[in-house]
Amino acid sequence: MERLDGKEVSPHFVGAIIYSEPPDQPFGTVNQRHLVDGQQRISTFSLVLCAVCEIAKTKGETQKASATKAYIFNDRSDAMIDPERERFKLWSSSYDRPHYLAIADGGLDCLRSKFSDLFSLNGKLKVTYAPNMLAAYWYLINEIEGFIDEQIEQGRTVAQVLDAILHGFLQGFQIVVVQLGKQDDAQSIFASLNGNAEPLSAFDLIRNDIFHRASKACENEDALYEGSWSRLETEFWKTEVKQGRLKRRRTDHLVAHTLVAETAQEINVGKIANEYRAFAKEHNFTTVETEIASLLEYADVYEALEPGRIDGPEARIATFLSTWDMSAFHPLVMWIGKYGQNDDVKRQAYALLENYIVRRDLCDLTRKSYNKIVPILLRAVKTAADIPAALLAQMHSFEGDFSLLPHDEPVKRAVIERSIYDRLGSQKLRYILKEIELAARGKFDEDVNLNTRNLTVEHIMPQRWAKHWGLYT
Repeated sequence: MERLDGKEVSPHFVGAIIYSEPPDQPFGTVNQRHLVDGQQRISTFSLVLCAVCEIAKTKGETQKASATKAYIFNDRSDAMIDPERERFKLWSSSYDRPHYLAIADGGLDCLRSKFSDLFSLNGKLKVTYAPNMLAAYWYLINEIEGFIDEQIEQGRTVAQVLDAILHGFLQGFQIVVVQLGKQDDAQSIFASLNGNAEPLSAFDLIRNDIFHRASKACENEDALYEGSWSRLETEFWKTEVKQGRLKRRRTDHLVAHTLVAETAQEINVGKIANEYRAFAKEHNFTTVETEIASLLEYADVYEALEPGRIDGPEARIATFLSTWDMSAFHPLVMWIGKYGQNDDVKRQAYALLENYIVRRDLCDLTRKSYNKIVPILLRAVKTAADIPAALLAQMHSFEGDFSLLPHDEPVKRAVIERSIYDRLGSQKLRYILKEIELAARGKFDEDVNLNTRNLTVEHIMPQRWAKHWGLYT
């Protein structure tokens, strides 16, 4: 509006971007710059320019459309090694790239052709189901068109409004640009400059670090992302779930459990990104591809621990850990799931963990110690040839309420003398009573497994109640 009203455009500071340049780029080619911080802002700026270009083209303002394209594309040159890639000023992340390239190359017509399932029959985007890149572009198109229509009603031309938008956009924003040298620590600088900004998730920071290292090692980032890594960018992994007292994305839980499983040490859950970075450096993976493959092996077991699975060695322990809300044991289960020799070994080990937890709960022993116990159990099994035997031996060696494995007699006394119903809660009671029912069945009983998830525990009537309870009238 300032530009349209003939006033000087007031600059607006939008922060700093950090980039590094790959070493030894061929002379004469389009120089590459890797964004360490500022990807969202640069992507948004590019989308605005694409929207302006689309609208200018639609409204017949070819000069404005051509002028805008100069900020979206590089001029083709025989010096380009990969012209199809180097002609774009922005080469977005692999996840957004198909959408951004379609936007930049063909606008809405191209989007409707390539992603027809995201558009209704009248050509409107199904915003609820659309990726963020397409939703943002659709929003910008509509907002800019609406602004143009308002200004036309006030007597201004399309060319004037487009000129004002471009002038204000290209000259009204100020950005501080930080170029990193070869020895600069990209992640430390990123963290320092973003101390007061909206925090990225731990996994966002880890992703940035992993692909920054892949770039420095000259590994094919696109192949890594579009191949194995893309599995961790799905909605399943981005969904926030509660484990214990923490509600975070599944990816953050995955990394936290993986660190405990690999290091057999407690970790600082508030500094997972730093913990992972230190682990990766100490582990010294041969390649980033190997590092990602190792993480995905743990992801396989993590997925198997989602409640509701009906097969596989993790099916039972998954239901148990969910019922007991016992995510502290996830790292140990994930390690056994990854390194256990076969399914029988895994099931035996998981049964021991279940036995250990239930016995302690029945005896009303503390649960606060499990974050310390799990690393001890991990250290016991990591060098053992027989995982179940090593687990059991370590459990029998524990002493004191902090870690003790209760024997049969204390468990029996606890069941008889203590009020279990008040302490355990209905979910755990259902689980225990169902297991008692299954264990009591003989060979002549019908093999029927009922779903008890929605059943409630009301009262238990003794089988011989008349002997002990007199009838009063």
